[in-house]
Amino acid sequence: MIKRIFFCANSLYLFLWLINATFLINFSDSAPKGVWLKYPRVSLSLGDYISFCPAITSFTKEIVTRSYIQKGNCSNGGIPLLKRIVGIKGMHFSVSNKGIKVGNTFLARTTPLEKDSNNRKLPKIKISGVLKHGEFLVGTNKEYGLDSRYLGVIKNDTVLHKVVRLWTYE
Repeated sequence: MIKRIFFCANSLYLFLWLINATFLINFSDSAPKGVWLKYPRVSLSLGDYISFCPAITSFTKEIVTRSYIQKGNCSNGGIPLLKRIVGIKGMHFSVSNKGIKVGNTFLARTTPLEKDSNNRKLPKIKISGVLKHGEFLVGTNKEYGLDSRYLGVIKNDTVLHKVVRLWTYE
């Protein structure tokens, strides 16, 4: 009987580990909710979704203490973020008080907010240039999204996985 319980417990542990290693379940509003498949981060393209740990800044540490995201294993203390790539190598970009601009086009609903829902100031980022190899802009298409308007340029070494929708809903 003990052997059977031990076998069942180990099987359950292995099953849960395989699910965590292969699947990502998203409950946030920043990408479609549902189940996503994790893939290696090779050959990322415009429009791909990625999971990444944002680089350490004073603001990325605050996103956990402000409860924008849950606590997790990223170096800022939070869980990885799931976002869509909106800018890749060779693209001209700017991030300003008007929003995220890629090429000559401002992306919809990317104007940064002055304050969050608790009346706390949000950072103002002003950068522009041409994205280099291994640099990305990410967007959420949500007015209140946590994306490159607050995080800036995302570096390839912070990307954990390319993720692909398996079953999602909005």
